[in-house]
Parts: sequence; C-alpha cells; structure tokens
Amino acid sequence: VPPDAASPVQSDVPVLILSGGLDPVTPPANGAEVAKTLSRSRHVVARGYGHIVSPHACAPRLIASFVDDPTFDTLAASCVEYFEKSVRPPLWPDRLGAQP
Repeated sequence: VPPDAASPVQSDVPVLILSGGLDPVTPPANGAEVAKTLSRSRHVVARGYGHIVSPHACAPRLIASFVDDPTFDTLAASCVEYFEKSVRPPLWPDRLGAQP
C-alpha cells in the first residue's frame, strides 16, 4: 500500500458530490470534508434523503447535465433547490396519502 493511500485526494477536476441528509453511512459531513480538497467541486445535500440519492427525483438529470457540461453553469437550479429543501418523507403513508 502506498504511503499516501489514506491522504485526501486533491484535484481541480470538476466533481459533483451528492449527499443524503439522512445518510447514517456516509453523512453530509463526509461530502463536505471531501470537497475541501477538490477545488472545483459542488456539494449538494439532499436533506430528506438517505444513503442513495442518485436514482431519486431529478438527480439522474442533474448528474447527466453535469457529465455533459461539468462547469456547474448548467446544473438545474430547481433540482438543486428541491434537494436542499427536501424533507423526510412520512414512514407510513395511508391509502389516502401522507399524514401530517
């Protein structure tokens, strides 16, 4: 194992970091820590989501737009805002819909 294997990656390559606000495995603090050494990163926290954010809501389109144009200029602001304002969904919705 190389001696620097545990050192943080440092890069100026554009990186989109997605974190679930309710993720107990890799919490948003981990994403924030990673972003510190990635000078061209954008960290989006999906407050109401858990460990896997990428297949939910508008995330696939957000990721695709970043892959197509990794400058962050074309990231869908409405999608980022949706995730940043999202709340935890109810655990037990009934047949009439979610309960308050």
